[in-house]
Amino acid sequence: LILVPGVASAQSYAIDRGSLLVDGVASFSSTGSDEGDDRNMVLQLQPSLQYSVIPGLALGGDVLPRRSSFDGESDTTYGVGPTISYFFGGEERKIYPFVSGGVQYFRSDDTDTFGYNVSGGAVVMLTGGVGINGELYYQDWDYGDLGDSNVFGLAFGISAFVF
Repeated sequence: LILVPGVASAQSYAIDRGSLLVDGVASFSSTGSDEGDDRNMVLQLQPSLQYSVIPGLALGGDVLPRRSSFDGESDTTYGVGPTISYFFGGEERKIYPFVSGGVQYFRSDDTDTFGYNVSGGAVVMLTGGVGINGELYYQDWDYGDLGDSNVFGLAFGISAFVF
């Protein structure tokens, strides 16, 4: 803890090398089909911690608590996985466009689920270190014997850069 203030003050702007990004997004989807009246609803939170290895490029990990319901049944799963993000722009910007991607592993009951996601969006800085973000995303999931699924969506969240 004694070293943290020295390391944290070495960066001069939000996406500089050595900055720490703590962020999270929330998304909700509701999907129907021609096969019946039931809807598949999913609420997903995605907190993330990333470290800028070079200006603009951040590596880290996600934790993904996820709640879904379909056909009167509900399920809560938790996932983890590595993530990578690239932020465009330089010093002292108000908007940082970004692209991001990652892979995830979920475990629910006796089912292993693997997936990946890619997204693009922007962080609008409210202060020098805190911003709101919005992103369009695509997720693809492999449920093993149960098949595959994919989701296109929109998510919003908060980003805090420690530098």
